[in-house]
Amino acid sequence: MVYKYVYSPQFSLHGYIEHSLSTFNTSDYKEEWGTKTESDPDTCQYRGYRNGPDADEQYGLSPHYWHVFAARLAFVVIFEHIVFVLTGIMQFIIPDIPIEVKTQMQREQLLAKEAKYQHGLKKSRETDYEEILQTLREQSNNSRQGMRGSWARRLSRLSDGLDAHVEVPNRPRHSLESTVWEVT
Repeated sequence: MVYKYVYSPQFSLHGYIEHSLSTFNTSDYKEEWGTKTESDPDTCQYRGYRNGPDADEQYGLSPHYWHVFAARLAFVVIFEHIVFVLTGIMQFIIPDIPIEVKTQMQREQLLAKEAKYQHGLKKSRETDYEEILQTLREQSNNSRQGMRGSWARRLSRLSDGLDAHVEVPNRPRHSLESTVWEVT
């Protein structure tokens, strides 16, 4: 593609093979590379984008090499970004949790809340707090000293069994004269 759009005069691939070959002067052949015969041609061509023997920097990387390298790098970066964008779109379109599973999870959460609420109501029916409070008020009226701390502790122990998420309605007070703390 680089040859077609940058180097080809007709914007075609005609002449691409000749363009992609580099030239090597066989007189630059060194003896430690192997045997050299008298029948060797003056030049040979090999695949690569290198400067020729007549260039300032002999056999170094040519500008053609850098154009092809930049085009390859640009292709990889563009392709990578296209894949990232398509992956992001697919993640946005396809939900993490299927609708049926999400609905089932919401149903289970609702059932768990209802069970907690029913459990809290059942416990409050089993323990009649009004009777306990009335008994404590009577004891408080008989002896005002020393009893407040003990019945408050007993009442807090009873309320420990209630679930923290259950709302217990406020009960009306029978008397304004005696101060009784109610757990709500």
